[in-house]
Amino acid sequence: MKSNAIIRIVLFSLAILIGVSLLLFALGAIRFPVQLKADEKQTSSSWVNADDVVNIHVEWVAGSVNFKYANTNRISFEEVGNFPESEKMVWSKVDNTLNIRFSPRKSFVTIDLGFLSTTPVYKKDLTITLPTKWAGREVQVEAVSADIYANDLVCDILDVDAVSGNVYANHLRVKELTVDGVSGNINASGVFEKVDMDCVSGNCDLVVQNNAKQIDFDGVSGNLNITLVEPSGFVCKVEAPLNVFRSEFETTRVDKVFTYGDAAIKIYVDGVSGTVNIKDGGSSQK
Repeated sequence: MKSNAIIRIVLFSLAILIGVSLLLFALGAIRFPVQLKADEKQTSSSWVNADDVVNIHVEWVAGSVNFKYANTNRISFEEVGNFPESEKMVWSKVDNTLNIRFSPRKSFVTIDLGFLSTTPVYKKDLTITLPTKWAGREVQVEAVSADIYANDLVCDILDVDAVSGNVYANHLRVKELTVDGVSGNINASGVFEKVDMDCVSGNCDLVVQNNAKQIDFDGVSGNLNITLVEPSGFVCKVEAPLNVFRSEFETTRVDKVFTYGDAAIKIYVDGVSGTVNIKDGGSSQK
């Protein structure tokens, strides 16, 4: 009987130990060594030949991500900040895609349990320098708490996911712009074919300098300002309370559809609150 009781106690203790270990691992308090993939390198700065890269994929946690152009034939990237060696960024080039990650870690939980605390998240500022004539196929940035500066980019697709940071993407020449934000503000301008913006509580300011084919916006409480520069026309369908819609253009209205000119630009707005303003940019934004 005693041996059975001892066995039960041991098994119960093991079960508790395993359960607590799994919980702590999920919270990030226990960290196992992270093995880099064979094609990954860890460093604070590096470069690749620009001719070998058409796609750029960035995963960043805290700080900022900044794109800029320079007279060079390389794509260089550098991070600055106060962080330990183990937290240096990780990068790889797979086929024609440059991948940059915030650090080797997969978990960035910052819960403090009093007697236990997770590894802190260090703020780091990443700068990616592109050749002046570089035009990419797809640039993708995923960020948690980082401001994103993607000004002057030329590419087919620009895809930005930001949780709490602000997004600045001005003077773009992009076929498809997609921006998903939660609490940060979005500021974008340029020449587009299609724009898709999703924002929960931040404000969105979009300047379109051409007759874009389509603009989609989904929001909850933020305000949307769309400035159109000399458009031949647009049609805007609003799936939101009508008192939130404002237009500086003289439109005709049928139910929740507002039309101006030849209706070349298709605009779809779906929101709960906030305001929708369509502004006349004239020629001043060019």
